[in-house]
Amino acid sequence: MLLFLVLVSLVGMPYTVLMPIFAKAILHGNAHTPGFLMAAGLGALAGAITLAMRRSVLGLGRVIAWSAALFGVGLIGLGLSRCYRSHCWR
Repeated sequence: MLLFLVLVSLVGMPYTVLMPIFAKAILHGNAHTPGFLMAAGLGALAGAITLAMRRSVLGLGRVIAWSAALFGVGLIGLGLSRCYRSHCWR
């Protein structure tokens, strides 16, 4: 489990460092764009509520694996996005 956490952290978490550059160069946003993108998912809040509601640790490995997979899909979606403002969908 610890090695899985290391892998996810090593591969997935550096996006937070690159988020301001991505927001400005790719999405053509302003200073508020990285904050909005980081808060849009609300993943930390959902994860905290989910873990707090659990009665036991049984099946937690499956939840962690699905969460890591969803995190990867979200990063792929972020990488494929080229539009931030509403005029892109008109």
